[in-house]
Amino acid sequence: MFQHITSLQSFCLNVIGMGPLPNHVALIMDGNRRYAKKLQKDTKYGHKIGFHNIPHIFHMFNSLGVKHMTVYMFSIENFKRSPVEIENIFCVTEEVLQLFLDNVVELNRIGACIRFIGNAKLIPKNLRRIFCKLYLKTKDAATSYLNIAFCYTSREEITHSINSISIGYRRNLIQDEDIDENLLTSCCYLENPKVDLLIRTSGEVRLSDYLLWQTYDAQIMFLGCTWPEFGFWQILYCMLKYQRNVSCSEAIAKKQSKLQM
Repeated sequence: MFQHITSLQSFCLNVIGMGPLPNHVALIMDGNRRYAKKLQKDTKYGHKIGFHNIPHIFHMFNSLGVKHMTVYMFSIENFKRSPVEIENIFCVTEEVLQLFLDNVVELNRIGACIRFIGNAKLIPKNLRRIFCKLYLKTKDAATSYLNIAFCYTSREEITHSINSISIGYRRNLIQDEDIDENLLTSCCYLENPKVDLLIRTSGEVRLSDYLLWQTYDAQIMFLGCTWPEFGFWQILYCMLKYQRNVSCSEAIAKKQSKLQM
């Protein structure tokens, strides 16, 4: 399932791993349709190549030492696309999930847990069943996490959290003083640590209603390549840029601290 990491790539990852690393990387996998069009292929081909890139990218980040990776696989807004494209996306999604399920031993070996975030009521039953199987078969050996955002938007997630708090309040399970941002965070679909780095491919410069609550302090990088073209060298570029930004922020903080003394 995972593509082989060459000796050169392994060396580069080891070097990068000596510097500061993001704990949580979020990815907006944009450009599948554009990639297919560039190759004069149909839309389903672009989604297939893009979605099958997920295991490889996760393996790279996992090898680097990144603990959490979250991918935006299907937005609630994507339901506005044509029924044919939606069905194609669901079919390709099932292929990728089944690939993970068929290689669950390998996932357990590297300590990877596959989790779903989103509105489960909107997901077809066959996909929901596979998501559940994947989580149950990978949760016990987990040291790293691949979170798949499916039928997800951040506004819907925040609304879900507020509704959960409202229900608890009406049932007298929580009091006024219990309601704060920590409580709202605990009610979100994604209760992971904050996002440290958000990457969007295809040249689009917007967040598309993705993890807005979790990216309040994240570095955000917009790349010109499409998602199927995103690979090792793009990861290397993002990590080097992330580390440079962290070093600059630390230097500024030290300078400000000295000025205040």
